[in-house]
Amino acid sequence: MQLGFCNGNLLPDELGYLEKGDRKQVYIKNFTDINEIDIDLVKTYIFDAVGVDEQINKNKKTPSKSKTP
Repeated sequence: MQLGFCNGNLLPDELGYLEKGDRKQVYIKNFTDINEIDIDLVKTYIFDAVGVDEQINKNKKTPSKSKTP
C-alpha cells in the first residue's frame, strides 16, 4: 500500500518517515505489511496534512490586492 501526501514538502517530518525520492512536492510512505503501519503516527501526518490543505485553501480564497489604475 502507498500513502501519499500531495503537499508532503510542507509537512513537518523531523523523523524522516515520509519518502521524498526525486520528488519536490509529493511525499509518500510505502507499506508492505499491515504491521508496519504505526496508526498514531499516520494519524499525526494526516491531521498535519489537513491543516496544510486548509491553509492552502484559505490562501486561495483570499482576494489578491491588485492595483488598478
